[in-house]
Amino acid sequence: MATDIKTILLRLSSIETLLSNNNNNTLATQMAEQFNAIAERLNEIERKINSNNNDNPSAEEKERKRSLVLIGLSEAVAEKPSERAKEDAETVAEVLDALDVEVCPQMVYRMGRRIDEKRKGPRLVKVVLPATTFQRFALAQWGRNRTELKQRVGWQRLLVRPSLTKEELAAEREIREQRRMNYEESKKTEMVTTRRGGKMEKNF
Repeated sequence: MATDIKTILLRLSSIETLLSNNNNNTLATQMAEQFNAIAERLNEIERKINSNNNDNPSAEEKERKRSLVLIGLSEAVAEKPSERAKEDAETVAEVLDALDVEVCPQMVYRMGRRIDEKRKGPRLVKVVLPATTFQRFALAQWGRNRTELKQRVGWQRLLVRPSLTKEELAAEREIREQRRMNYEESKKTEMVTTRRGGKMEKNF
């Protein structure tokens, strides 16, 4: 990157020299060539920066890829915030034990404000694990054992998913809405059985 910047500075120096020797009839052409070269070099630098950004994910993205979100865990009712946080951590430990994930989370916390009249159900629980490997294993275990785990007391509404970006959450909501619409449409068009004159008739 430093070499690219030096090259641009040299190009600018060349243009300055041309401007000082403006008796040259080909000045305009030479300046255009120099500016085009600088523009191309700047484009190369931009491409390199974008490539580096793609190869080196941000700290936020790294954390997201090793995080879980637990849905449906009842809120603690303790008066002190520290006691509520401790109870959440203990509940998360129980979930990880059930998933056979042998690791201690780096962070466990509820997402959003505790009192929110617009929210339905308990707040989501964010669980940050030490490495992506643990997150993937936990999700795989949940996929295999979710039916059994949801039979436990207090876990009937439990869902475990990866931490998602805003775009991914929007896409997920869109998919759920489409499924709901498809279900309602299928209910409207499904066969309706009625009794008429002691006979079964099928209407569509």
